[in-house]
Amino acid sequence: MDHRQKAVPCWMSKYGLRYAEFTVPTIKAIQELHQKVKQPESVVEIQERQIVEFQELFTLLGSRSAEMESKSKNKKMQCDEENHFVTLEKD
Repeated sequence: MDHRQKAVPCWMSKYGLRYAEFTVPTIKAIQELHQKVKQPESVVEIQERQIVEFQELFTLLGSRSAEMESKSKNKKMQCDEENHFVTLEKD
């Protein structure tokens, strides 16, 4: 250090760090990042609920399909090409 220069506290030097200039923007940045992290978590929760609902519907459709198959085992289906409908007849 040159004898003409004085030692100054870090808060006065050009390389010093002021609390308000560093901490406040840092906290704001952390809050913004927290929101960005939190948002996808809510999307994942919504998608997980939808998956459960779709699984329940799939199970319900499977059981209804099985019921319909068992009811129709003794019936023949005939398609009327002209009128576009199906008739069921018992064997």
